Amino acid sequence: MAPTAFRRTLTLAPLAVLGLQGCATGPSPEGLRLLREPQVSGVSASLRGLSAVDGQIAWASGSGGTVLRTLDGGATWERIPTPPGAEERDLRDVEAFDAERALVLAVDAPARIWHTADGGAHWELVLDDATEGAFLDAMAFLDPERGFVWGDPVGTDPRSFLAFATSNGGRSWSRVRNLTEPLPGEAGFAASGTCVAALEGHVFLATGGGPEARVLHTPAGGRDWTPATTPLQAGAPSKGIFSLAFRDADAGVAVGGDYEAPDDTTGCAAWTDDAGASWHPPEEGMGPSGYRSGVAFCAQAGVFFAVGRNGSDVSIDDGRTWRRFDDRPCQAIAFARGALEGWAVGAGGTIDRLRFVPASLDDDANAPSDG
Repeated sequence: MAPTAFRRTLTLAPLAVLGLQGCATGPSPEGLRLLREPQVSGVSASLRGLSAVDGQIAWASGSGGTVLRTLDGGATWERIPTPPGAEERDLRDVEAFDAERALVLAVDAPARIWHTADGGAHWELVLDDATEGAFLDAMAFLDPERGFVWGDPVGTDPRSFLAFATSNGGRSWSRVRNLTEPLPGEAGFAASGTCVAALEGHVFLATGGGPEARVLHTPAGGRDWTPATTPLQAGAPSKGIFSLAFRDADAGVAVGGDYEAPDDTTGCAAWTDDAGASWHPPEEGMGPSGYRSGVAFCAQAGVFFAVGRNGSDVSIDDGRTWRRFDDRPCQAIAFARGALEGWAVGAGGTIDRLRFVPASLDDDANAPSDG
């Protein structure tokens, strides 16, 4: 059973008042309340990988070869057998398709991805790249078959981003070699497994560490990449874009900042409404409350939710303004497809369930409660 010592709620006023539009996949509720409730993971690992399949099934991954799965909405979390050879690896990303099929990613050399088709009872090593300096940051899928994984630049004269693509659900991968040339010091961040986004035939990649924080975009699933500069912090290895999330192929947000200065609120987010061709900062004084390592979009509620070391923020206007939610630290977040539910994970085995419910279910709108 989930602990009850902490519960945080935030009311999203009636949609007509807030301008929150109902999505095409479901009816528009008249008002929503966002609830955050901790769950028992049974582990102490640092969790950064997260994939929400639906309101009942989710997978998480992290340090020490940790892989977790819930089949009951998080009432119980099961420790999945570690992929062979991953016992000491940091599994920074997981991509799950259902209760049985999933991929997990070990970031540093040798860069590896394992695939399971039976809920982790057996794992197959499907990518094993020993390129010197290899470091994979994140993976994302356009659909159950077509996916993309990318990592930091490798090689010399010239350096090139290390990236792979799959067209068979991750059972095999091929090298992608036509990415934009990296800037000096430019790389990706494996903070939450979400510095790559894929949807509606588009792939977006986020960078940091270089003189500019950029988003690389292709509308062709891997060809003809176009870079765009964002207003997020840049110019140091700790600065840049850490996570991307999109409402659709046109409207999305980027979050990040400086992980060495988590309370610095400057240059922590940007939004686009033209498929990443241009990026704009939030309204002055209305950005996230500091560095954010992960962001996700709940399509059913029309809400972006960003998490970081000093807490979380929500946006109901596609990143133009953000509202502080709480100070609970987390590292990654994901919402279930077609549902009003998701999870956030973090250090020390932290797992929180996030739920949007009708505002009328609870009259105590904005304060924490013990229950």
